[in-house]
Amino acid sequence: MTPKRIYIHHSADSSTKPQFEKINTYHRIKFNMISSLGLYGGYNKLIEKDGTIETYRKDGEETTAQKGDNKEALSVCLSGHFDTEYPNKAQVETLQGLLSDWMNKYQITNENVHGHRFIGNTSCPGKNITDLNIRTWANGAGQLTALQKIIDELKKQVEELMRKLGLKK
Repeated sequence: MTPKRIYIHHSADSSTKPQFEKINTYHRIKFNMISSLGLYGGYNKLIEKDGTIETYRKDGEETTAQKGDNKEALSVCLSGHFDTEYPNKAQVETLQGLLSDWMNKYQITNENVHGHRFIGNTSCPGKNITDLNIRTWANGAGQLTALQKIIDELKKQVEELMRKLGLKK
């Protein structure tokens, strides 16, 4: 399945410790839906407070992250409780890179990047992550995606020119 949308979540847990295992255990008990990677976390990815990305499910694999849209969507969770705190710089930078990668790889437009609350009766990803934040991050990722396409095309043109000049086989 090719993903068409991206949803951003928060763990709703203010702990400063890594949350990967805690979420995996909670989702095993709540959903008991094992991924092809042998894990239970309902998201594709988790971004820890230090900006580290952890993977629960492969891209395109069904998630348990947002009721009603788990088969054609990608989901990322940020560790933290963003009703009471804010994501840090490392998390935001990692999120923008991940959004850029996903948007480029799956041709997802910034209009199809949402907070969990877009589809569910929840505050997730927290009241301190506004829809404007999400739109700004997606727009930034979209700009990175457009820039990467230009860079990739320039690389192809340089390689072709080098072949024509006999500098590369």
